[in-house]
Amino acid sequence: QSDEDRIRFNAQLIRVNDGQHLWTDTFDLQRAGLFALEDDLCHRIVKSLFGEAPGNTNYKPNADAHRLYTMGKYHRSLYSAAGARKAIEYATQAVSADPNYAAAHALIGNGWALLGYFFGVPPTEAYPKAEEASQRALSLGDSSGLAHLVQGEVQFFYHWTFEKAEANLRRALEMNPNNPDALHLLSLVLMVRHQNGKGLETMKKALEIDPTSSFRHVGMEFHLTCSNQIDAALVEVQKARDLDPMLAAPLLDLFNLNMVRGNPAAAVDAYLKLVSRPGSAPGRADELRKIFESQGITGILNARINRSTTGGVASPPMLMAQSYAFLGQRDKAMEWIQKAAEQRQGTVLFINQHPMYASLRDHPKFVEIVKQIGL
Repeated sequence: QSDEDRIRFNAQLIRVNDGQHLWTDTFDLQRAGLFALEDDLCHRIVKSLFGEAPGNTNYKPNADAHRLYTMGKYHRSLYSAAGARKAIEYATQAVSADPNYAAAHALIGNGWALLGYFFGVPPTEAYPKAEEASQRALSLGDSSGLAHLVQGEVQFFYHWTFEKAEANLRRALEMNPNNPDALHLLSLVLMVRHQNGKGLETMKKALEIDPTSSFRHVGMEFHLTCSNQIDAALVEVQKARDLDPMLAAPLLDLFNLNMVRGNPAAAVDAYLKLVSRPGSAPGRADELRKIFESQGITGILNARINRSTTGGVASPPMLMAQSYAFLGQRDKAMEWIQKAAEQRQGTVLFINQHPMYASLRDHPKFVEIVKQIGL
């Protein structure tokens, strides 16, 4: 409702999975106070759910910096290398507009951490930049928890200091107990620390908070796969695909799941869907279909390898390791896992968990790398 220079509106917070009303309030304000309203609204919601928010929440960025930061948050939420780059771009502009904007510094760090994880930038380049930006955010009094989340990402994926990673993520969750990103990453830290049951329960909580995220369903699928609950994992893959049919991760996971199950035809079907997405190389799917018809799954795996080694389309080391592992070429698989460790590719941390690496676990190099990482 509005009357000349004043606005009144009612706000409600409703839990999506059961429709329960968690919070409601009424706001009266001058039209000129819309920017302050956002802070007031966030504060009241947080207070109603969790009590007083920790840290200093009184910092007011200028309007242009806040607009740029909001755009960056949107692109970061896409969970892609392209989205992470745009998030860094917008957050950097926000920092230029307001150098003391702690949340924008934290967002820069988060963008770099995502680029490192998705291999959009070499992890050895991305994670130090993420660490620097998050430390700057903390020095400015970031109270959102994002800077601690980024510190957790860096400690986990780059430094391999799992205890410190867990401590940072728990600090982030103290500041925002319903942060699905912190819960998601904490679930992986717990898995790597051999607390798989707690990790799965933590991932379930992240999914309850963020049920419409295909990325969360991929996370749940990963936990179920690592617990050898393959049928349940396939259900989560389908949920992720229903939410975002073009997302690459569910299709890659579907390939791997079906290879683990010994169903190469279903694996190839998923892979053909992957290489048929918009923007893929024209004719690639037809070419691979013919290879499978004439050479079987061995031909597909060799085609993946050749495309990377001679076709000018470099694959991340762990993708190469997976292909060689499925071919039974254990020494070659271990060469690529070693490269992944050296390059700090994030998925190397799960070689002790995912069943597709089971055939490698008695290899002397595997044992050496597990010890080197601290798994």
